Amino acid sequence: MNELNIVHYYHSECMPLHSITELPEKEAFEMGYKLGLNNGTAFYRFKDFVNYYPRRIKTEEWLHNSFIELGGEPKTEHPLYFVLESSDYLKDWYDNGKIIKIPLSIIDIKHISFTLGDSCANFDKEDRKELYLKDKLCEMIKNNNGTIYELLRKNHKDYHYIECQLWNKEYIV
Repeated sequence: MNELNIVHYYHSECMPLHSITELPEKEAFEMGYKLGLNNGTAFYRFKDFVNYYPRRIKTEEWLHNSFIELGGEPKTEHPLYFVLESSDYLKDWYDNGKIIKIPLSIIDIKHISFTLGDSCANFDKEDRKELYLKDKLCEMIKNNNGTIYELLRKNHKDYHYIECQLWNKEYIV
């Protein structure tokens, strides 16, 4: 299997590697409203922030608790979101914005988790409620001809990427 990277996409007008859920609720709603005014695809969820925000908080609580149950050691309450390798789907969302790449090999197994597809989009669906650690995900990729594409194609045709949740900001330089 080739060296894998985690990739963070961000809109050119936004600060990278920040999560709206890190803000106090009042500030999150102000920022959500402001970003929701943007017509870009990346912010479509913020147009209905009153429903999106509680769902995102609930999703992150589930991610955090599940990560700990699997043996993860989060250094943050809220993860930073990446995808494994790349996603043309998300690249388009962010109007071909900017990216940050970090080699997966430098990230300790206890600081990163993964979901097949977006962790929040279909949170209530049972087939989305599985979180993976790095070793399990790498094994799954290896068992699918060593490619992310094959893993998604064979198991989850509707998913456009593998989401990565980074639980330690020390990897960001």
